[in-house]
Amino acid sequence: MVVESLDDLHRIALTVWDLAGSESQHCQRAVAWVIVNRIGREGGGRTVADICDSVRREAEPKGEKAAKGGADMAAFLAMEERVAAVLTRQTKDPTEGARHLHRHDASPAWSRTIEPSALIGAYFFYPGENSGGERTRCSKIFEN
Repeated sequence: MVVESLDDLHRIALTVWDLAGSESQHCQRAVAWVIVNRIGREGGGRTVADICDSVRREAEPKGEKAAKGGADMAAFLAMEERVAAVLTRQTKDPTEGARHLHRHDASPAWSRTIEPSALIGAYFFYPGENSGGERTRCSKIFEN
């Protein structure tokens, strides 16, 4: 699956805005990379909207809303530019290919069997699958 339209770009940017709008630009890019990593690996007719909704449910397991940045149009347009840079691979993936995430103050059941690949801002980032059954230590920690 690939991003096929500006509507897809906008949906990804809105998802990142909702989840990490008040986080650092580095964290925002990391959240965008999780979505892009899923888009690149998940098929089965799933749309960008489906994947964004899935990331939202995972990041906000109890239906909690992450703190957003305000309704600043210039800031949102900058968010779309950051997402476009991720989509076009103009920025490095700081999550090491993560496809899962959750806020650091949550502890979803699925996260108990794998170690995060990074802690960036308020989020732990996890690889797509637990390769070889080995638990590894979180290799990257970034301040917000």
